[in-house]
Amino acid sequence: MPANRQALYAIKPTATAISKQGVMPVVTFADSLGPMSKTPLDLANLLDVIIDPKVSRVPKDGYTSVLNGSWSDISIAVVRPEEYHLKEDFCNRRKGVEEQMVSMPAAISTGISGV
Repeated sequence: MPANRQALYAIKPTATAISKQGVMPVVTFADSLGPMSKTPLDLANLLDVIIDPKVSRVPKDGYTSVLNGSWSDISIAVVRPEEYHLKEDFCNRRKGVEEQMVSMPAAISTGISGV
C-alpha cells in the first residue's frame, strides 16, 4: 500500500514482463517490480522503458499512446477484507487495523461509483 498512502499512481505488471536482473527479490516466485509515479503520464513513460516487449504485449506506439483521460475502459478489483481473513495463527492482529482495512475499500468504492 505505499502508493495509495502517498497519493501515487502505481501498477504491478505481470511478473515476467520486467527483467529482474540486478534485483534481489524477497520471494522469487511472487515479487514483481512495478513503477510508482505522481501522474499517469509518468507511469506510462516508465512502463515504456521497463516492460520487455519480447515477453509482453505493448501498445503499438507505447503506453503513453493509450492515455486518453477517460476511465471508461478501466476495471477495478477490490479484495473485500470483511469476506477474506487470514487465519489467527498466521499473523498477529493489531487493534484498529482490520477496521481500517474494511472501511477504506468501502469508502473508495462509494467514491468511485459516483464518478
